[in-house]
Amino acid sequence: MGAPRKGNSYSVLIRADSEDRLTRLFRLVLMRTLTRRGLASFAVASVLIFAPLASTAAFADDEPVVETPVVEAPPIETPSEESPVEQSPDEEVPAEETPAEVPTEGAPAEQPTSDEPLGEEPIGEGGPSASRFSTMSLAPEPTCDVSATDQGLTLCLTFSGSTVTMSINRTPQGDGGGYFFYIDDFAADSIVYDSGFPRTQAASTPAITLTPGHEYYAYGDDSIYNVRTFFTIPAVVPEHDCDYSSTDPGYDLAYPFCLDEAADGTSATAYWEALNPGYSTWLDVYDVTSAPWTLVYGAWDSTSPTSFSTTPGHDYRLVLNTQGGGPSWWGVLFYTATSLTPAAPTDLTATRSGTSASIDLGWDASVANPTNPVVSYTVEVTPTSTGITTSSSTTTTALTATSLVIDEEYTFTVTAVAQNGMPSEPASTTVTLGAVAPTTVTGLVLSRVGSEISASWTAPTYDGGAGPVEYAVYLYADGDMLDSYDQTGTSIVFDWAAEYGVEYSVEVVPYTNAAGFGPSTTSNTVERPDSVPAAPTAYTDPYGYKDARVYVTWDLAAATGSDVHTLSITLYDAAGGVFAHQLISLAGNRTGMDFTGLPNDTAFTVTIASINDAGMSPESAPAAATTLSLTPPAYTPEELATYSPYSQVTVSLNGTELTAHITGADEGDWVFGHAYSTPFALGWTQVDGAGNARWSIAGAGLASGVHTLAVQDNFGGIWGSASFTIAPAAAPSALAHAGTDPSGTTTLAIAMLALGLLVTATRLRRRARA
Repeated sequence: MGAPRKGNSYSVLIRADSEDRLTRLFRLVLMRTLTRRGLASFAVASVLIFAPLASTAAFADDEPVVETPVVEAPPIETPSEESPVEQSPDEEVPAEETPAEVPTEGAPAEQPTSDEPLGEEPIGEGGPSASRFSTMSLAPEPTCDVSATDQGLTLCLTFSGSTVTMSINRTPQGDGGGYFFYIDDFAADSIVYDSGFPRTQAASTPAITLTPGHEYYAYGDDSIYNVRTFFTIPAVVPEHDCDYSSTDPGYDLAYPFCLDEAADGTSATAYWEALNPGYSTWLDVYDVTSAPWTLVYGAWDSTSPTSFSTTPGHDYRLVLNTQGGGPSWWGVLFYTATSLTPAAPTDLTATRSGTSASIDLGWDASVANPTNPVVSYTVEVTPTSTGITTSSSTTTTALTATSLVIDEEYTFTVTAVAQNGMPSEPASTTVTLGAVAPTTVTGLVLSRVGSEISASWTAPTYDGGAGPVEYAVYLYADGDMLDSYDQTGTSIVFDWAAEYGVEYSVEVVPYTNAAGFGPSTTSNTVERPDSVPAAPTAYTDPYGYKDARVYVTWDLAAATGSDVHTLSITLYDAAGGVFAHQLISLAGNRTGMDFTGLPNDTAFTVTIASINDAGMSPESAPAAATTLSLTPPAYTPEELATYSPYSQVTVSLNGTELTAHITGADEGDWVFGHAYSTPFALGWTQVDGAGNARWSIAGAGLASGVHTLAVQDNFGGIWGSASFTIAPAAAPSALAHAGTDPSGTTTLAIAMLALGLLVTATRLRRRARA
């Protein structure tokens, strides 16, 4: 067949087989393609559809070939240029069914001879040309449950229950454009929706009602391009409170159904959803308990619901099959009919009890027919035990066997008993009790009397079968382990004296040499309560002359709590103001402290407060102290004579400067000098790096002769004394306080000046005579 011509009529022979999906699809696509081209390129199109030449296995009678007359439509004026309708590979006609007029795949198509071409932009592998694509008007993308897209055209399917709405995502293309929608039901071999011609201008269809479980073919085009897709509305199991549901066996289309069983397992009822009229349904029920299978029910044209008889405890296979004018629908279900015999108990466990040589038995309840429920369980043990005799009965799912023998093997068997006395198959387990660690101690109490701590407890109720029991005891102080002990008895007095403010606790762990440690037990806590100390007593001792000081000592009050570790010592002035304050640690048994650098001849008071772990005591009663004067008292000549053998002082006099070398003095030490016969205070001076101290004796009023220098330290102690001599010629008539006589010096200077003038005048007279 050549390319279609405008104004021509066509007849196409198609073999239609209701059992052949590909043939029906080809017929549909070819018919629609010719029709679309006819609207744009020719005036009349006709399709002759002939019945199949041979019957299928499902239909025995031959059907005559029916010729559909050609319908000639009036010519339709169209623009001179149009674009070809896309034809995807799945629309190609199989070679064996292609009529002679249709070119086979790969054969060149006959070119049009009309002056009006079918289209200058045929669709190739790359799609339409840019100029054609630029004319497309894209609509907003809808929300789709199923969609298919080709050449920028999207066919969107939106489901609501068992209805579907079809839509296209852009405006119609080509001359006289519009939309065409089509849905074919493969299961029913029928067209369920055809938007028809002339084309609709609506880009979507109304809601189309479909049959759940059927498979459908959907088609849509915009006059130029078309999109196709297959979809299925799942079949719905009828709403019923079923005990079992079918599975998909994988044949053709799944046909779900469900099953309700009678309480006593003697019958069952199957439910399913009927398909379209014309479908035949049969149900087969097989007893598959043993080979060969036995057909217990089978009937054509079965209807839902269908009931059948069963034997309690037997296994069954149900097959539901439906066939009509399309593919088969299948559903398969396996189940076991409820038995009157209870099932054996499951998950039987034998767990050793931690409190004695016993076993805790437990199991899951047996599954039984509701018409013949389990009323009791029979438990047997071999060999026998105190808790279970040869055969014991219980209505619960637990039992305890006591007083078992260590290293003895025991076998426990549990059988369910139904209401009619029918027993289940037994469930059994075997267990051997080995020696275990002892159980926990009880009644653990920690006590304190004064500083003594003790603990006592009750032995474990079970020694684990490997006695005797011993105990590991751990003593804790404020959560940290202080010491550990091994005990054979059930009490202990600890060799630690309880400290104030510390929390003590004890942990006891029973053990045996054969089986190891059992669980630990922790006691209560005890604490020796602490208290704030009482006020101490303060003492003061002023000392020091150049560096005035107050030395403070104390007596602590008797302890009523934890040890005093710090003293708060405050120095108050005469007005009660704090002059100085110090916190003194008593580490190292400290017994005193100094306030130094104080002003001389000043009255102070001192108070002390004791501090321990519980807090601070009240302040002590104030202790008075007045600092010493700047000048230390001089030693008497008799006292100096007593210390003379131990003197560390040597003296030299250079003019009015008196220098004392002090053996053992450090650079910077302050020393005080007294000049004798009658003590004259020379004042304070500091020792230099050579160990020397210097004073001026000018103004001391010392006569010529032998005198004594006494050197004292800051605290008034004697460094020693030594004599020095003032020569008569050097003795001044009157010495100034600074150690020189200003008037004597002036007189001497005048005399020397006069003598110089005299010598000069004499020399001048001698020159004049010459």
